Amino acid sequence: ETMERAILSNLEWNVNPPTTVCFVASLLRLLPASWDSQPIHASVASSIFEMARYLTELSVCESTFSFQFKSSEISYSAILCAMDTLRDSIPLPYGAKIAFFKIVAKSTSLTPGADKILKCCGMIMELCPSLFVDSGTPTAGRLSPNTILEKKRISPVRVEHVFKGECTQPKRIRSSRA
Repeated sequence: ETMERAILSNLEWNVNPPTTVCFVASLLRLLPASWDSQPIHASVASSIFEMARYLTELSVCESTFSFQFKSSEISYSAILCAMDTLRDSIPLPYGAKIAFFKIVAKSTSLTPGADKILKCCGMIMELCPSLFVDSGTPTAGRLSPNTILEKKRISPVRVEHVFKGECTQPKRIRSSRA
């Protein structure tokens, strides 16, 4: 390590840790290119990336994110929240989401049901709650920031059961606004 620092110092090369946006881009490369012989259009990954990037940029405004979570955890949580926000507007099959979650879990040990990921998702949702609750509908099917922490679930994917060996279609969770 000392030699590496000396080389970098002599080259006047500053090394910075990866940003949350770098992690978002890297994680989204793990999204399957196709599912059931149907290609997943590049605009799907692009839409998820743009929303996740926006959410990670919002997280910079709240210092507790940088003290409580790693950049990779913030990025993964932002991707989950982006998938939730965009679920009605992008054609990403449920099976492709599950495959993505399994690949990420195997590659990084990040899982949607982990306590830190759930907490981070809840905090991201609190930054911009209007993105996560349908306006005017008390039973919107999306979770509010408070419900996600109480129920320890993430809408729309709720995939904790996938990592326990089960692979069933998730039930939509309906929440009422308080």
